[in-house]
Amino acid sequence: MAQSYPNREMIVVYDEGSKDCTKQVLEHLEASYKGFFRVVSVPHMGRSKARNFGWRSSSGEIVFFADADDVYFKDYLEKAVLKLESDPQMGCVCLTGSSLTTGKGFLAGCMEVYSRLQQANVEKSGFKPSWAWVYRREALKKVGGFDESLDQAEDKDLFMRVTGAGYSVGLVTESNWLHRRPANLWAHLRKSYLGGMRRVSFIAKHGRWRELGLELLPLWILIALVVLSVSHISILLLTITSLVIFVVLSTIRLIRLVWSKVEKRRYIFLYPFFGLITYMFSAVGHMHGLALFLLNKLKGTKGV
Repeated sequence: MAQSYPNREMIVVYDEGSKDCTKQVLEHLEASYKGFFRVVSVPHMGRSKARNFGWRSSSGEIVFFADADDVYFKDYLEKAVLKLESDPQMGCVCLTGSSLTTGKGFLAGCMEVYSRLQQANVEKSGFKPSWAWVYRREALKKVGGFDESLDQAEDKDLFMRVTGAGYSVGLVTESNWLHRRPANLWAHLRKSYLGGMRRVSFIAKHGRWRELGLELLPLWILIALVVLSVSHISILLLTITSLVIFVVLSTIRLIRLVWSKVEKRRYIFLYPFFGLITYMFSAVGHMHGLALFLLNKLKGTKGV
């Protein structure tokens, strides 16, 4: 509502299953911003279907999908529209952002290192968009919008189909929005686990099994080493040595890339452990999602 771009409408697809005060808040906003803010109530349908319902209920030539865990700078829409208007063959525009950490302590410190590392990687190798949240309506109609069978990586899937249909992608760099990170470590790990589990449907749709295998390979190797370590002391020493080498090499790389950019430098030394445990939760989530996918295949049903 605070966006500087004036010619806009806001549509909120309200899940009637909500049990908090969401409905009362939306009713108040709708009454306060008549003609601009519109609420569409629907039974629980999942986010991909809800987004499709929302953009098909809209009237604009450009559609922006706003997420609840993001904070958008005032000129976000203005920049996006200007970029799209610069090229009629452009189907969507990607605006890069930064992290917003709401918690304190270990998670906040590690997320700061993560953000600086992401920025350093972009500066080193450049940034190629793989997602977008602002689309030309024509492009959405051509590809049919979001795939309603997906509940994870649905944004990447839509992006791939739009670019596959021949549309170009616009890019607006620097920080244009903030992605709100979980407030505590457990919430972060739970999100990593669920994200890994739900992503299997996207992997199956695009046949990215080799990518999944490479993602899970370190986990399988680690499990095998741990099992063998029970009866072989040499395997136990190999496992410990491998983990120490991983931590040391990761720390050296972090020092080289982000030492001068991180405020609380002690978290540079803790980040490898944070990265390892995050990977473990995501990988186990992938394993869970893969097991559910195979079970559904046997039953003749779809999805995870």
